[in-house]
Amino acid sequence: MKKHFLLALFGIATLFSGCSQEENSDPSVSNKTTSFTLAMDDGAITRANTATPSRYIMEVYEGTTSKDAAQAAQVEQAGNTFDVVLKDGQDYTILFWADYGTAQGSGNVFDASKLREVKIASGKVATQASFAGVVQFKVGTDDVSKYTAVTLKHAVAQVNFKQTGTLTATPTKLTVGYPESYSLNVEGNAVTKIDGAVTHELTCNAVTTGTIATDYIIAGDADDATVMNIEATLNGESKKEISNAPFRRNYATNISGAYSDKYSATLTANCEVDWETTDNNAELPTDPDMMQFTIALTNDLGLSYTIPFAASGTTGDYKLVIDWGDASTKTEISAATDLSAANLTHTYAEVKEYQITIYSSQADATKAQTPDFRPGNNRGANNNKLKFKSMDSPILNTGKTDFTACFASCSNLQTIASGLFDKNTTVTNFSNSFTGCSKLQSIPSGLFDKHTAVTNFATCFANCLVLESIPAGLFDNSPLATLFRACFSNCQKLQSIPSGLFDNNTAATVFGSCFSGCLVLESIPSGLFDNNTLVTDFSICFSGCTSLKSIPSGLFDNNTIATNFTSCFYNCTPLKSIPSGLFEKNTAATKFASCFNSCVNVVLTPNVFCIETDETKANRFKDKTMDFTECFAKVSGADGTAPALWEYAMSASSTTTECFRGATNLTNLASIPTAWK
Repeated sequence: MKKHFLLALFGIATLFSGCSQEENSDPSVSNKTTSFTLAMDDGAITRANTATPSRYIMEVYEGTTSKDAAQAAQVEQAGNTFDVVLKDGQDYTILFWADYGTAQGSGNVFDASKLREVKIASGKVATQASFAGVVQFKVGTDDVSKYTAVTLKHAVAQVNFKQTGTLTATPTKLTVGYPESYSLNVEGNAVTKIDGAVTHELTCNAVTTGTIATDYIIAGDADDATVMNIEATLNGESKKEISNAPFRRNYATNISGAYSDKYSATLTANCEVDWETTDNNAELPTDPDMMQFTIALTNDLGLSYTIPFAASGTTGDYKLVIDWGDASTKTEISAATDLSAANLTHTYAEVKEYQITIYSSQADATKAQTPDFRPGNNRGANNNKLKFKSMDSPILNTGKTDFTACFASCSNLQTIASGLFDKNTTVTNFSNSFTGCSKLQSIPSGLFDKHTAVTNFATCFANCLVLESIPAGLFDNSPLATLFRACFSNCQKLQSIPSGLFDNNTAATVFGSCFSGCLVLESIPSGLFDNNTLVTDFSICFSGCTSLKSIPSGLFDNNTIATNFTSCFYNCTPLKSIPSGLFEKNTAATKFASCFNSCVNVVLTPNVFCIETDETKANRFKDKTMDFTECFAKVSGADGTAPALWEYAMSASSTTTECFRGATNLTNLASIPTAWK
């Protein structure tokens, strides 16, 4: 219902005939006393008190602004009727204030002795709202409706503190610390910061959830909303931090979260500051964070599942709630619970899929939210890893740096969430994370974007049998990564490698077995290793890529300190040629055993290791102990010519056993010494 209060305020002689005249010493000036109506805004009234204010203040200034103007009158009273004498033809600025204090009394919450700098009195707490307004006009010139229809609005921001979880006891006192306070100039609704922290002690409502306390503070208007980092303490418990909480004059800010130590939560403010909605109530979400995953039960695998937390140690300073996804009673795990004794196993009633949700009271994802969580490595009982079907949300922050074997051998894992590891930004090791995930269908883009400290991706996606593609830029934000051994080994359905996949991994040293066994991979992008100048090991890198048709020229040109190319292209059966000078720049390399073994369709040329001349033969491998064991075994492309390695100078202890075994179609076969066959 609409509610108004009346202020009989300002009379203008020339506008109201029949009103009583007052004497004036200057006969040239016409003065009259008049009453008119002033109403509160309906929108504002619905956001706070509906009771009629008990204190009214009016300040009258002659001029178009109160700035630098002499105050003509200041009236503070309990009643809502003002009789004012105004001069015909004079400009006026009128400031006014209404609150629930005592007129001309002491101890009021708001110090409104000057309406150009109203503030909350020292040591006081506002438990009710206040209202302010301004009108500017010229007597006898401006339309009377311009200043007789003035709207009062809240002079303060309302702050509602809302408890999201059920408290164990009724709250009694909420202590709120603000880093500074503000004064309000009523004329322009401008605020001025008052240095020095202030504390408000609020008496709590008798509730266990919902709004436990309400405060009122002076804050900026629409274009200059006030943002502060505040602290709240319930019943003398530990402080909860609320970051970047926004406050706007005439609007409410709702700060929701777990204030009680039952949850041990740190409150954060993640809210809009541009105030685009109609009511502009700013919700500050601090609900418990969570993660979700799906398990699939079968008769063969059994009906029990154990949450894959570490089997030793304790939980952190957070509470966990496990929703098993079957409408059964949720399992609550208190802070500092012994993991070896925790009840983490649940038995289901029927065979089907279930989505499990784990809530953590620690809403701040920069802090540990859950124990070490590894479906592929922890709690191996009950066929756990075989029941894991999908990771449906990012993993809560475990506080761990090592994610080795996180999902290893989860052979029924089909999908993983975008941003899967985003809350675990300090991880340095993803080795074996998805090895043996034979049904994993795809890798989300940006999976490792937040992991700048990772050094190890060895065997990360090995044996992901149905994985068809790698997202571009997968490792772009991991410049410290050194190990890519077997990273995509035996990804039998992998169709292509993105160009520039390793461009930012300038610290990489090992690519051994990286793409071995990628059965349908047909090509290698040019320049794939151009920026990896520290690599020493390319052994078995493309071994068993039985669909590989070509090798780009200069593939290893920038890898000048690489030493090991053992079995690099072993059994790449469709391969028909080797680029001239493929290993010309790899002068540190000594291991080429089985490098092209069983590449049965390759037509050899002499210039694999250098452009053959007497000089290059004398110097290419001079004094080096080389291993050419079975390097070109079974390379049988028609009319190929073998590099004359037997004519190259090298250490006498070099190994040449069966280097050209079975290479029967070479044009220079007869020239090859027996020791090389």
